[in-house]
Amino acid sequence: MNPSTLHVRQVSARDKVVSLAAALLKIPVKDMRDLHCKDISGPGNVRLEADAANYIGKNAEELLAARDRVALEASTPPDLVVEVEVTHFDEDNPRHYADLGVTEMWRVYCDSDSDPYNVEILALQTEGGPKELEESLVLPGFSALILPEALDFGELCKDRELEELLNETLKGVNKPEACKDTPECLVVRITILWINCHDFHGRKIKRR
Repeated sequence: MNPSTLHVRQVSARDKVVSLAAALLKIPVKDMRDLHCKDISGPGNVRLEADAANYIGKNAEELLAARDRVALEASTPPDLVVEVEVTHFDEDNPRHYADLGVTEMWRVYCDSDSDPYNVEILALQTEGGPKELEESLVLPGFSALILPEALDFGELCKDRELEELLNETLKGVNKPEACKDTPECLVVRITILWINCHDFHGRKIKRR
């Protein structure tokens, strides 16, 4: 499998994991793909291109309710950015994202179709620079230990196994009261239905 195909599969797997985890936690999430931004504090105005980014929680609620989403996106850094690499990482990127105000970064690396994922969850707004975490800050209760397995399930379209894994991991986390029929809660329900019915290409799965 060539690196570009593997890269697409990894990014798609991450989309499934974040969307389903946020849905189970009943946390609003707004995803962004191929985020382009500049770290104006860096030498030469370093250009950053995240493979994926998310507004999560309060920022997602504000963005979904905003009349001028473009202006809000321009002034509000995402809560989570993800870098997926099949060759190498730019070791300076965590610092650049931290300077932009991003809360958390996931670094996902796998150099072949048969190798397991190597994953780091980094807190970016910490004293002394980025720090590796055992648990996500933006998705409370989400352990870094289960992230490689969750991504593997997402890539292989093992949606039932993914949902069971996340349910087991997040079952002790305090969650908001039961959803009402608000637009945000309807998005949660639709997200779970979509994930359970589509593969990583976005094609509908034919059930027998």
